[in-house]
Amino acid sequence: MRTKAVNYLAAVLVTSVALLACDDGLPTQPDADGAAIGTQLGALPKNVAASAKGGGTWVLNIGDLDGDGVADPIVNILGFTAVRYEDGRVQGQIEYKQKALGESFEFHGPVTCIGVYDDGTRAKFGGPITRSNDPTIPVGVFMWFTVVDNGQGASADPDRSSILGIGDEQANEDFCASDAPPNPIFSADLTSGNITVAG
Repeated sequence: MRTKAVNYLAAVLVTSVALLACDDGLPTQPDADGAAIGTQLGALPKNVAASAKGGGTWVLNIGDLDGDGVADPIVNILGFTAVRYEDGRVQGQIEYKQKALGESFEFHGPVTCIGVYDDGTRAKFGGPITRSNDPTIPVGVFMWFTVVDNGQGASADPDRSSILGIGDEQANEDFCASDAPPNPIFSADLTSGNITVAG
């Protein structure tokens, strides 16, 4: 069953974390259940040009993964920090977990690029995978995400996140640099968590 699920998910991701401690001073903080509950970034330095931080959980029902005629939920858990300084330096971490058909696929890596759209509510970021338990998406492959900050408070619409996109380093850099809007089919409202975008 794992192979079928992984092959389906990989096909979806191409078309579009281990939840471990981070070591660059911009950590994400999973809760006891493994759900990303945002980040503990604190006040940003004054020389930050763009940033995105936070995380959350969401569910996608995009297909029948096991052939039983019923759409299977894919639970996604993301925690991240991504910062670009005025001198061009980029810093951050990504922790991502995807659960489907009783299995869990986990990815972790540093952020090497970040882009913030002109509206200041949407960001994209990515970097190389340095830890993976999925042999179809090994260490060295790059992963990237798009997130949407829909504001704060109970009256705000839910924030949104995409599932991970995957490719090589050039594809990752091109993704962050592109002004093309994200494809909404590969993103969903967070059911818990919060995302903050600035820049």
